[in-house]
Amino acid sequence: YEDFLSELGLVRLSVRVARYEAGWEARLRWWACVNPRLEPRRGVPHARLRDVTFRWLDGGGDGGGELHRLVEERGVRLDAGRGPLADGSASLDAEAMLPLLPLTSPAVAHRARLPLPA
Repeated sequence: YEDFLSELGLVRLSVRVARYEAGWEARLRWWACVNPRLEPRRGVPHARLRDVTFRWLDGGGDGGGELHRLVEERGVRLDAGRGPLADGSASLDAEAMLPLLPLTSPAVAHRARLPLPA
């Protein structure tokens, strides 16, 4: 599914990495917009955006640290005449579409304390 859409240029995956004094952060953003013009036999019209953020915080003197993961999923089904993308003006720019897409589920956060391997 994703590979086929990627060939059509409809799926984007971006990765941003930042290093901080006390750790690092990696942010993955997966964006897909399928059939925004509601054309027949071109797939179910919908848009999805998934952000996953990983943050590593150094633990100090013991060498371990904490890994935090936050997952947010947004999406909308495209219907003629209704919704934020109903006119078929969906953009492949995930940043531009972020405010238009409602959360499809609550944000999920995970935290793990990882000691230094012995």
